[in-house]
Amino acid sequence: MAKWGTSSYLVVVRSLQVLGTLISAILNGFLLVYIHVNRLGLSSTMLALEIMTCVTLVYTAIVLLVQHTGRRHLKSKDTITFVFVVGDILFTGLTIGLFSIIARTGVPANCAGMTRSDYESDDAPDKPQQGYDTIRFGSGDKKGQLDRFCSLERGYYFITIALLFSYMATVAMGVLKIAHVSFQRKLDERLATANELFRLQSKVSRTRSSLVRQSSAPSSPRQVSSPRQESITSPRSPRSFASRQSLRDQVAASQQQQQRRVMMPISPLTINTAFTASHNDPARQSLLIEQNNTGDSIESAAEEAMITDGYRNPRHQALAHTSMSAPPPYVPGESSRFMTGHTADESNEMRLSDYVKGQTRAQNMKDSGAL
Repeated sequence: MAKWGTSSYLVVVRSLQVLGTLISAILNGFLLVYIHVNRLGLSSTMLALEIMTCVTLVYTAIVLLVQHTGRRHLKSKDTITFVFVVGDILFTGLTIGLFSIIARTGVPANCAGMTRSDYESDDAPDKPQQGYDTIRFGSGDKKGQLDRFCSLERGYYFITIALLFSYMATVAMGVLKIAHVSFQRKLDERLATANELFRLQSKVSRTRSSLVRQSSAPSSPRQVSSPRQESITSPRSPRSFASRQSLRDQVAASQQQQQRRVMMPISPLTINTAFTASHNDPARQSLLIEQNNTGDSIESAAEEAMITDGYRNPRHQALAHTSMSAPPPYVPGESSRFMTGHTADESNEMRLSDYVKGQTRAQNMKDSGAL
């Protein structure tokens, strides 16, 4: 069984209003016609009550048809509900007026106010039947022939009271319905906002998950550098890397060999003997000449490479810095360990005399043509 809401209760109350207003209009209308036809002194009060009852019936029927039957075809339902709430308030006041008018006629005690107390020329003569005091409604001790129809007005009276409370109920339910619709609209907006936020959060979480999976995946193989990158990173020297590397190694070896030759102190006698032996050996002399030529060519090539490329290897820079640095300072007595044929306790005069003797012998050999 479906749960009833405010709209369902409003439909029931509106239907009861229409039914009650219709019944009250029929009751009062029947009595009005009967009095008018029989010329029993129709009062203006009954005519006013019938007009007000008919207006109430028309309004209640319109509300029932528009608000609860054809409201699906309406665009501004809230505005219509508000208009009908205002209308119910107005007709509540109208029903209170009906109740006041009926009460002034003497209902429910008697219905003497429903007919006039005076007589006009068009009225029927007041000749009641036996047992009645008047042909109209009686009051107090007077008994009228129309008193048998007073129950109709009493029914009309109680129906009017029910209509008054029904209009109060419809006003309250209309206000509750407007509040419910407003609350439901705000709730729908919040739900839509929450759904949109949840959708955005889900999208962000999916994006983060995909990024995490991409970052945790193994990196792709290193791509081959483009020709443009190779042209940027490659040196400007026209020589190949292998030739430059071999040339630099040769230059480094030559510099180390020259450094050892410069830093190693030798005796003049040793130089003289080695020079004599090499001079006497033609094969060794030709080999020395080729080595000197090779060393000169290597040094010239190294200098060209240095001018073109500069020092590209930290080892070369260190060797160049070492070769260009100043020789170690002289320490007295330090060279005695390198000189053959002398001891540390010999005096400087003895060493100098031996040196002069060696120079003399070398000069003699030069003069004789042996050197």
